[in-house]
Amino acid sequence: MAIAITSGHTWVDGEVVTTTKLDAAVSSATISLATDKLMGRSSAGTGTVEEVSCTDAGQAIIAAASYEAQRTLLGIGTPGTLTYTATVDLAFSGTPANTVTLAGNITFTTSDLAAGRWKSVRIVGDGSSRTLAFPADWKWVGDLKLTTLSANKVARLTVESWGTTDAACIAAYAAEI
Repeated sequence: MAIAITSGHTWVDGEVVTTTKLDAAVSSATISLATDKLMGRSSAGTGTVEEVSCTDAGQAIIAAASYEAQRTLLGIGTPGTLTYTATVDLAFSGTPANTVTLAGNITFTTSDLAAGRWKSVRIVGDGSSRTLAFPADWKWVGDLKLTTLSANKVARLTVESWGTTDAACIAAYAAEI
């Protein structure tokens, strides 16, 4: 490992090393690391500091200027808005988190399915009870698949794609009571 601390200070056996003394002896100017490395531990348990590799992807995330920039870099982006129509397509290649405000009954469809993609939709009800329809091949977790949203309630639909067809989707739906 190529970590070198060259402070010029030698501690005597039994000398108490306080944070003040350590700060005075060690600065970023006295620590050298190989390129693309972080100080930390990748081995199990406790122990001495190790050099840990930092990939290009890791460096990009660290270098992102803000939380929003990190979300964009990871393809998460900021939550989007789906425009209400009687049929709303959940494009799995787009923004994964969305909101749709109902103005009538709704049927959800999917496109751009691929393993590892997901959608989370906040469904905001209007002043009437609404019927919701989903692709018939989705697999549902939980006790039942609800198909209505009561007036002025909010629900959450989450769908994970494990392949390229609706049959490879696992869905969960929960509504405000």
